[in-house]
Amino acid sequence: MKLVECVPNFSEGRRPEVVSAIRDAIAAVESVALLDVSSDASHNRTVVTFVVAVEHAVEAAFAGIRAARDRIDLNSHSGEHPRMGATDVVPFVPLEGSTMEDCIVLAKQLGERVGKELEIPVFLYERAATRPDRENLADIRRGDMLKRVLYEDKGTGSGWYWQLKNLPNSPESRYLYTVLAGHDFQEGLKNYHQLVYMSDALGDWDGKMLAFQDMIATRERATCERECRTSCGSE
Repeated sequence: MKLVECVPNFSEGRRPEVVSAIRDAIAAVESVALLDVSSDASHNRTVVTFVVAVEHAVEAAFAGIRAARDRIDLNSHSGEHPRMGATDVVPFVPLEGSTMEDCIVLAKQLGERVGKELEIPVFLYERAATRPDRENLADIRRGDMLKRVLYEDKGTGSGWYWQLKNLPNSPESRYLYTVLAGHDFQEGLKNYHQLVYMSDALGDWDGKMLAFQDMIATRERATCERECRTSCGSE
């Protein structure tokens, strides 16, 4: 029998009833052996560790993700640890009889199922990443989605124009249309774009001020030199 270890991290560490529901959903899947459930209140995070047969690994992880989706609201979430979702990461680790290639296949199968059935955007990272810029988890957490959906019409010279119809070509984009069309996002995006424009304008203004200061300093030196020559000549 091929075995893998799975160590999903969930964004909940303060409500025991939610942690228990997630744990029980995972444990109910065939061949699952729970090894550890560790919660941290300050991080507001729980790490579940279990071993499962390869053929049941996706179902077990999916059960935990679904339970977390139904019980965790990140709009009211707070905690010291960075997170990207109710389920933050779901790493698979090869054990007896399995390989890293098996784990990569599991990650992709799980991501596809979560996206289709739960309509949750999924980022594949590390060895399972489909793009080089997704390999490092810290880069994914940092994110550049807002910059990628912003479009500046440089032809107008005003810097106040934006459009959202051209979303980046990435798996998570198809889940964003409703969010992007919402009033709150549109207002926030407008404010963000204005701040970016003002920041760029201030940077340009600062550069011009430095050049202007250099011109003044050059004029002052030239004036001093002329006055010195005039004074020396009159003596």
